[in-house]
Parts: sequence; C-alpha cells; structure tokens
Amino acid sequence: LKLLDEEEGKLAKGKAFPGEIAFKLYDTYGFPLDLTEDVLRGRGRKVETAGFDTAMERQRAEARKSWVGSGEAATGEVWLGLREKLGVTEFLGYEAAESSGAIEAIVIDGKSVNEAKTGAEAAIIVSQTPFYAESGGQMGDTGAMVSVKGAEFQVTDTQKRASELYAHLGKVTRGSLKVGEVVELRIDRERRDNLRANHSVTHLLHQALRRRLGEHVTQKGSLVAPDRLRFDFSHPRALSPEDVAAVEHEVNARIRQNAEVSTRLMTPERAVEQGALALFGEKYGDEVRVVSMGDEGDAQTGHRHFSVELCGGTHVRRTGDIGFFKISSESAVASGVRRIEALTGGGKIRRRGRKLATPGGACAQNRPRRIAGAARGAAGRAQEARTRAFRGAARGGSFGQYGRKRRQKRCGIRQESIGREIHFARARQRAGQGAEKPGRRHEAPDRFGRGGAGGVRGRQGLDRRRRDG
Repeated sequence: LKLLDEEEGKLAKGKAFPGEIAFKLYDTYGFPLDLTEDVLRGRGRKVETAGFDTAMERQRAEARKSWVGSGEAATGEVWLGLREKLGVTEFLGYEAAESSGAIEAIVIDGKSVNEAKTGAEAAIIVSQTPFYAESGGQMGDTGAMVSVKGAEFQVTDTQKRASELYAHLGKVTRGSLKVGEVVELRIDRERRDNLRANHSVTHLLHQALRRRLGEHVTQKGSLVAPDRLRFDFSHPRALSPEDVAAVEHEVNARIRQNAEVSTRLMTPERAVEQGALALFGEKYGDEVRVVSMGDEGDAQTGHRHFSVELCGGTHVRRTGDIGFFKISSESAVASGVRRIEALTGGGKIRRRGRKLATPGGACAQNRPRRIAGAARGAAGRAQEARTRAFRGAARGGSFGQYGRKRRQKRCGIRQESIGREIHFARARQRAGQGAEKPGRRHEAPDRFGRGGAGGVRGRQGLDRRRRDG
C-alpha cells in the first residue's frame, strides 16, 4: 500500500490512476487489479483499466518471444493456447486424495494430440485433480490415472503450465487414453503425507528461527521433498550449536502439542493485518489461504497461534502428524543467507548416509579416518598384550586367562579394555619376570599375519626360548 500511496500522491485531483502502475503492483508485488480499484474507489479515484490490459498483453507477447530459440517455443505456444481455451484447473487436493475428471488435453513432444497409446510419455490436463502441482518449494504429487476402459497412466510428476494449468507428467503403461475420457485420479498417499509433514514443519522452523535469532529472519527459499526439507533464510552468521539445539527443541515442543492446523481464506490485505507472514516476491490472488498452527493460548493473552503464514501448499491436520524434527546440517548459501537441511518422521529418522548434527557431541566430530585410526590402535594394544603374555609364559609363567573382555562404547566403536594388558603384567610379576630382557623389539604381524608372536617367526622364537630354558 505504501507504493500505491506514493504513486497516487503524484497525481492531480480527479485524475485516473495509471494502468501501467496498477499492472506493476500486480506483476511485481501480487496486488490484484480489483483490490487496487477497491482501495482507490474509496478515495474517489478510478483506475485506467485500458492501460492495465495493454501492459498485460505486452507481457504475454514478451513471454512468447522469450521461448524463441530455447527449444520450448512450440511447447510454450501450446500451453498458452490451452490456457486461453480451457481456463484454470480446479485443484481438489486440499481435502481429497482421489477424484474423477475428464481429460481436456494431451500434449506429446510439444504438440496437442487426441490420443496417447501404450508407452507414450505425455502431459495430460484434466478438468479437476487432487494432484498438487509443484509450487512454493513443495514438489509435485505422483500417482496413477485410470480410465473406465482399464487404461492406466503412471504420473511421475505434476507441474504448472501457463500459470494455472496442472500438467500430469508420466507414461501410459496400459491401453490408451483419449481426450474427453473420464478417468480416476489417485495420488500416492504415503508420499503426500511425507510432503505434508515436511511442508508444515518449515512453518514451525521459520517461526522458531525468528524467536531465537530475531525478526530479521525471513524465508529466502525452500525445498519440500518427501524424504527431506531445505530451508533458506536471512541471517548474517552461522548458527551456534546452542542455537541449533534451541531451534530443534522449540519445533519439537510444538509438534508434541499436537495442536490443530487451521486454514482460512481471506484477502491478502486482511491476512497481513492479522499478523500473517507473507513472502516477499510471491504473487497472491484476490483470496489467499492463511495457515495457522501451534498453540500459544493462556489465561492472560487468550488463544493465539505460534505460526501464521500465507501458503498455498498442503499441510498436516495436526502438528503431531509431523512426528519428529531433526536438523541434519546448517550452512551458508550466499552472503547473509543461511541454509538448514532437516528430516522429519515419527521417530523413524534415518541417517541417509550422513551424520546428523549433534551440537556439542563428540561423535559429531568424528570422521572415517579417525574411526579407522582408533580401531587400529585398539588392535595394536591387544597384540602387544598377547606378545607379553607369550613371553611371560616362556619364562616359566602362565598364560592365565586373557582377562575379562570388558568393552566400552565410544563413538560407535567397540574397543577391548586396557584391563587385559594389566592382567598380563600381573602374570609376569607372579612369574618373577617383572621386566623384559634387552633384545630385538617385538614386531607386530603385518596385514597378512606374517611375523609377530602369532606368526612363524614368533613361534620359532618361543620354541627356542623353551629349549634354552
């Protein structure tokens, strides 16, 4: 509204608001034309709609030109034509995981066709769909499309084309599909549930970061995948281990509340007035979805939500459906922009081949070569203990027991206790051989088992000392 006020202040009294400026408000800031008209109507001013339409048509023409030479010119023209012919696709996925609809268009190799046969890779437009098209960082749904005649289309991705068309991308695995046929659409429910959890937790993470680090923190990007999430945010320096632990604790506390996740529809202006976070650069229509989650209510302040954001993605019904939250890494993306990667799940978080961040934990600092070095050190100490035992026995002592095999857990490595060596030293003392005689230092066996007390030379030396004694 600040930009609107500034531009209006430049106009003479009674003069219409320029359509070019109204289009700039819509194209750059997502401020719809009718909302601009409503605001200015109350101030006794009209909007030059002809200028707005001219600017809109000019942008469409420039978009068509941008496809030339990119290898997608024909495809772009096809989608724009279908958008003007079919209108927008109705999305049912907020409430439904299955639905039926009529095939309105089939696109193969950048051309609109009437039929897709077995083996054909195609993009199919249906009148209405439960499949979420990739948007706002959330990946598109996958699943299946089945016709009444038994033809099947495996959906491997869902993308938006020409802004409002939901294109189901995939391959015909059985039979053939034709324009006009009615099909059943079924999303992969388990994958969608994982996407819901990972998307909802980004809202909790965003608010937890703002509370811990300050209100300068704003979202700069995200990726919501079924097996992980990535969240980019503004912050000038790396998070300390204490910051990471505090954010994790805050998010998991909100998850354990198992509070209801509510969604309301309202105008963007009213949503922002009520404290909803809007992402800069995102375009919002006349009506937006406001997603609220987490309970902050108490006797003094009344009921409040922990997180309130404008969002068109899919979300869990209750925060407890997220299960658990774990940060796997925190790093820099650009100057003043940090990135957090994390996992969710009902206590079934897998390492996925990398260490999870454990602030302040010694195990988090280990690397493979350190682990290998520790293992070699344990093996070397055990070998030295065996050598001293053999020498003590050769001088009239007794092997005795190897000692209790006490084991200790240390950063995931099971190591034999040094107590075994103490046992062997005591055995030598009982045999009256408290010190070893000068001589060639014992050599540990190499990786093929040659040498050392257990190798050929070791046994020969032991036999010779027995004969001499």
